[in-house]
Order: sequence, then C-alpha cells, then structure tokens
Amino acid sequence: MVTDLTERVDAFLKLQSSELPFLERYNEPDFSFLDATPLTSAADSAEHLKPLIDMNTVTTLISPAPAFTGDSWLQDFAEHCTGCMDKIGIVAAHVYSVNSTGSIDQIKMLHDRWPEKKIWVTELAPSTEGNGGDHCPWLVKEMKSWMTEVVTELKKLDYVEEIFWNTGAWVYAVFSFLCYAWGRE
Repeated sequence: MVTDLTERVDAFLKLQSSELPFLERYNEPDFSFLDATPLTSAADSAEHLKPLIDMNTVTTLISPAPAFTGDSWLQDFAEHCTGCMDKIGIVAAHVYSVNSTGSIDQIKMLHDRWPEKKIWVTELAPSTEGNGGDHCPWLVKEMKSWMTEVVTELKKLDYVEEIFWNTGAWVYAVFSFLCYAWGRE
C-alpha cells in the first residue's frame, strides 16, 4: 500500500523491481488521521498517481481508499485522472455506518458507479462516534450482530471480492484501538 504521496518513489521502485500482485494507492487522502498523513485533493492525487498507474503492466491496481465512501472524492479523482479507472481493477472502500443497511448501500453505490470493477472493503465497522464521547459503546453481542448482518449481506454481492473488518474504535488518549478485533473474511 502506498499510504500517501510521500511513498510514491517507493511504489515506483517496487513496481519496477518486482511483480506485486496488488497495489493500493493512498489510504484516506481525504482525511488526515491524527495529522499522520497529508490531506490530498482528488486533483493532486490524480497528478501524483497518473505516472504510477500508467507505468504498471502486471500488478492489479487498487483505487485510492477515501475515508468517506459516500462522498465525491473518488469520482473527482476519476475525472481528474484521465484513463486511470480503466487501469484500476479493484475499488477500495472504507465503510463506517452504525446503520447496517447504510453500510451495504455504500458498497452498492460504488458498484453502481463502476459496475465493471471488483470491490474490496478494506475497512468496515459501525460508526459509533458521537455517542457522548464513547467511541465504542456497543457490547460484544451488539457488535457481533451488526458485523454478522453486514458481512453476510456483503458476501451475497458477487462484486465484493474481499472484506477486511475493523471492529475497533480509536481512542486518542491512549493511541490504540479498543473493543474487539481486526480481521478478514
């Protein structure tokens, strides 16, 4: 994964020196988590990534993964990066919604936008922020019920190829994830 524009040179070198099976570019360019990664506009990302996308011949490219799947960042990227989505085989999605139906709808919306692409859900969890400061108020039973419903429904969609779930919640004070686990379906 090329998390942001500071890792572009490393990505070029990796693509030139080996046959990577997959390469995801830019993790949450629309959101700077704890100011750890730079915010990068869709237009700037297109400019930075186009040479990397154009040079690739064998690696399956994964789209940038905006923090907010429901916004226009990825569509804006596609409009600024002429021909890039034709060379990207997989669309990455981060899905955070306390509403299970809303989570599934976000993925369906991506598929409606790019029906020929496979989708990897690279982050999945209920959005529990805004609950009186408690970022993860659910009990294990509630979390399991939400995750079971969402993952079961996503697995029914033939275009969802991978699901990586994150049932944790970031706690800024201790700089760690709490609650339950990360995993892959």
